[in-house]
Amino acid sequence: LTAFVGSEAHYSYQKAANIMNVKLVPVEVDLYGRMNVDALRRAMKEHSDVFFVGATSGSTVKGAFDDLKRIGEVISDFCVESMSRSEHGRNKIWFHCDGAWGGNAIFSSIHCNLLEGLSQYCDSFTLNAHKMLGAPQQCTIFLTKHASILRDANSLRASYLFSKDKFGAAYDLGDKTFTCGRRGDALKYWALIKQYGAASLGRRIDHNACMMLEFAKAIENSQYFVLACPPNPFNVNFFFISSRLRHFIQKEASYVLTSEGHRVLDLAKLDEKILGMLHQSQMDLKLSLHASGSVLIPHQPIYKIPSSQQN
Repeated sequence: LTAFVGSEAHYSYQKAANIMNVKLVPVEVDLYGRMNVDALRRAMKEHSDVFFVGATSGSTVKGAFDDLKRIGEVISDFCVESMSRSEHGRNKIWFHCDGAWGGNAIFSSIHCNLLEGLSQYCDSFTLNAHKMLGAPQQCTIFLTKHASILRDANSLRASYLFSKDKFGAAYDLGDKTFTCGRRGDALKYWALIKQYGAASLGRRIDHNACMMLEFAKAIENSQYFVLACPPNPFNVNFFFISSRLRHFIQKEASYVLTSEGHRVLDLAKLDEKILGMLHQSQMDLKLSLHASGSVLIPHQPIYKIPSSQQN
């Protein structure tokens, strides 16, 4: 069996594939970190045993949102062409959206369009409130449009635990899960919505996005920093540029201008020596800031390029 995810998708996809002993094919991504949908289409045609496609809404490092609508259309077309449909007309390829980081944009009236195609095409969806919404660790929700699928997949009907005659049996979700016992994460989500309301949570998300946009502008207007990749609504990655580095980088004119007008460092134009200096300066800055206790800023490796700082 073969599954497909973007090359910058979360490592948990690979862990799951290892456990299931299935082949996981990474699909190339664009400059923003979004899955290349045309590359997905080509890759799927090379396999006759496709059973799963995993998209990402808010990747860990770049904060990229895959195009759920276009990916869903590719899956539907593939299922029609390969006759991979059930007797009920449903696609046999499971389409999951990992929204652990960015999925809460669904609360925002401004940014919910980043999840366009979710309800129409996705079979399941994961989102975490302990990240973007600040709920206590951990608070993870798994949603699926198929009402009985989790029980059908996981239930062993252990009578000493899951008797249908016991009080509240209909609310016992233990037999639906792979791990049996789980903490009541849904209660934290319910409490958040009850306390603040969905609209208020949406405004919080919009405020965060506005702050990130202002931060990206500040980076672009500074001589000491440069964007490491185009900013996404909830992630900004940047490099610290020392005086010595600035001389080399300006000499090489190593920038690319995105369609949105963002000036991003073009690492393909830098030689190995400068790339090494760039990486080391990021590590030196991070360790210095952490040692002083002034700023605890995360450091993230950008795929195939040196370490960058993240906000």
